[in-house]
Amino acid sequence: MDVVETSETTNPLIPGCYVSPSPVLDVMQEQLEYLFTHAVHCAPRCPDCARLEQLKECLLQAFC
Repeated sequence: MDVVETSETTNPLIPGCYVSPSPVLDVMQEQLEYLFTHAVHCAPRCPDCARLEQLKECLLQAFC
């Protein structure tokens, strides 16, 4: 993350400073990696595994 100096006070704890958001693709990749590795070590009826199944269905629609 990059810290950017501004003339406005955007953070009351650090006047004139804010942390820029992460790029969307980086966040999506991180989430995918988490879901793929999580599926190996999970309990039954896991909400994250349900998210992974929804993601698989969405991504694989183009190939059906």
